[in-house]
Amino acid sequence: MKTKITCFIPFNGIEETTQTIRGLRSSELVDKIYLLVSETIDACLPGCEWLPASNICSSHTMEVIAAQSDGTHTLLCTKYTNLKLGLFALERMIQVMDMTHAAWYMPITTR
Repeated sequence: MKTKITCFIPFNGIEETTQTIRGLRSSELVDKIYLLVSETIDACLPGCEWLPASNICSSHTMEVIAAQSDGTHTLLCTKYTNLKLGLFALERMIQVMDMTHAAWYMPITTR
């Protein structure tokens, strides 16, 4: 089975979010990117889907994320600023997880 990551990131303006999306898309492992929004947005970011999330850490949001996660792995980013991944960061993390049979929890937050 081919490894695919479903990503969930908070929307924080077009420019900031676009940079994070660009970084995630640089990895072939990323399948889908969902943008978590607290209100209706009239913007279009190609290759992304909008998900309503009034509170990014609420039980309801976690249920929505679980329902939409259909990849082999899920990345939930709670950082509201640009996420800059190192070279092959996602690939290395997946390799470590697979070798150790671990779940992935990557606490990236600024709050």
